[in-house]
Amino acid sequence: MLFRIDNLATSSGPDGVVAAIKALDSLAWVTVDAAASKVKVECMAPADQVAAALQASGFVVEAVKEHSGCCGGCGG
Repeated sequence: MLFRIDNLATSSGPDGVVAAIKALDSLAWVTVDAAASKVKVECMAPADQVAAALQASGFVVEAVKEHSGCCGGCGG
């Protein structure tokens, strides 16, 4: 799942994002791209719970659609 966090630089930052998600799922994989204000999360919790945990930690969160990586060139 992918989220845009508009106030990433002004909140508790990337460490706060990771802490909020790890509190929900300690085994989660979290990748923060601070320059793009995006966070990729791989965990067992549903996206709405992850978003709620981030919002509860003071982040302004929007779920965004992940790019599939498929160029469509193979027709498959």
